[in-house]
Amino acid sequence: MILALKREDYAHYFLFDKRLFFLVLCGINLLVGYVSSEFVLTKEVYYQTYGEQVAIERIDKYLELRESFSWIGYLFIPIILFVKMSYTAVCLNIGTVFAGLRIGFGKLFKIALIAESIFIIAAISRSGWLLFILDVSVLEDVQYFYPLSLLNLFEPGSLERWFIYPVHTLNLFELVYWLVLALGLSWVLKEGYDKMLRLVLSTYGIGLLIWMVFVVFLSLNLS
Repeated sequence: MILALKREDYAHYFLFDKRLFFLVLCGINLLVGYVSSEFVLTKEVYYQTYGEQVAIERIDKYLELRESFSWIGYLFIPIILFVKMSYTAVCLNIGTVFAGLRIGFGKLFKIALIAESIFIIAAISRSGWLLFILDVSVLEDVQYFYPLSLLNLFEPGSLERWFIYPVHTLNLFELVYWLVLALGLSWVLKEGYDKMLRLVLSTYGIGLLIWMVFVVFLSLNLS
């Protein structure tokens, strides 16, 4: 009822500088990545993971390379975020075109920007849990943990590597992300929420499925 009667009241939520918002998201992701690299994935974790498989000298060399080229990973964070949100906007754009709804790509990108905040919360939660609560001793402890995800139901090492990402994607934050996308479309287009949720499911949902298949394909061919 509230959504149906007062959608116009929420239009001001989309009157923000998307470049500044994007930079804020990048900054938080960079900070989370730094904390994870420096305080979660410590040298001891790598030694305990690979100490019985390869020589210590090889691990030392890898860690030196990791430290020397860590800036490349940070450099790719804005690129990955931009591609991810553009992909979401493209999926939604295809759906709105086929549904006969008129909305600019810039507004769709803003909706994706706002929804991305959900994954920022997830990243902060995950980093804090790994840092202060979970006893991380090997890399699999990190790979098998994602807050409010089905992945947490499996013991580390019990899944094939290619299957980790699909199971990891089945989490509550992903569900909330879909709901926020639908809410944003409903407010901007002044359409019913149920209709916009179906649009998200049939566009971004298919796009996510395609992306998951692509990631699994890469995992199988690179393993």
